[in-house]
Amino acid sequence: MACEENIDLRIIRTVAFDLEGTLIDLERVHWNGHLSAAKEIGIELTFEDAISKISHFIGGPDEKIAEEIALLAGNRDKAHDFLARDKRIFRDLMECVDTVVVRPGFQSVLHELLDAGLQITIGSLTDKQLAEIILQKSGLGRIIPQERIVLREEVGNVKPAPDVYHRTAEIAGVTPEEQLVFEDSINGVLAAQSAGSIVVAIPTWREPEFVSRLIRAGARRVFFEWDEIKTVDLIRNLQNECN
Repeated sequence: MACEENIDLRIIRTVAFDLEGTLIDLERVHWNGHLSAAKEIGIELTFEDAISKISHFIGGPDEKIAEEIALLAGNRDKAHDFLARDKRIFRDLMECVDTVVVRPGFQSVLHELLDAGLQITIGSLTDKQLAEIILQKSGLGRIIPQERIVLREEVGNVKPAPDVYHRTAEIAGVTPEEQLVFEDSINGVLAAQSAGSIVVAIPTWREPEFVSRLIRAGARRVFFEWDEIKTVDLIRNLQNECN
């Protein structure tokens, strides 16, 4: 649906998106990779175990997941071994994929935001090498310019620190308070909230307790599909709540 109305952008002037999970649903590939890498270093976990015992399991970053799995193994030195195995497993899977599918409905939302005159950025903790594969195979790299994409190498502190969303706001030339962020993870929501931005969650994991944690972390709304979002109404309502 094309955006027919102009929006009085008194607050929201730019929109930042997380990449993995939020725009591209590779989360289950990541999760299976994490569990396989953990098994290779002697830690057998079910998905439910991982969710309850590893606070960064959904949303990462991988370095934090490695640290937490190493603690479960009782040997901090295993973090490096886990991380190397995890990256190998995931990259092997990605190299075999011809096309990476963008979550349904996102491109319609994107065009509505652009039609409304908002700036668009991506703020992700994905490393550059992997992000380039994802952006190229998904086609997002042809839609969102490289200079508007912030990746792991460009930020000092990872989510839940606000660094990545401070940087996306800086690129857009606005304050973080004028930025709307879409995220899928608790740490991502915390990062956006800490930056001072309005944050909306669009997770791939729908378990009720996880959704409750997203809300407690600061998500103003939770959607499960991009098709659920009425872009103009959402922005207008979020702006009214802040006035």
